[in-house]
Amino acid sequence: EEIDTAGNIMDYGIDSINIVSIIKSIQKTFEIDFNSTLLFQYQTIDALAEYFIQNFTKNKWIEYVESN
Repeated sequence: EEIDTAGNIMDYGIDSINIVSIIKSIQKTFEIDFNSTLLFQYQTIDALAEYFIQNFTKNKWIEYVESN
């Protein structure tokens, strides 16, 4: 089954415990800090991706990609 990036993340059965885990994984992986309520504010993959694009420097993403 394909994931609808414009669909609500909660429609996939993700609960608040999963959200906290996802947020912590993103923070650790990309070494960035943001509010843990982010997935409640941006409830689609598209909206979340746009948030990251607008709020984090490209250099941080480039550093991550080049190091892996």
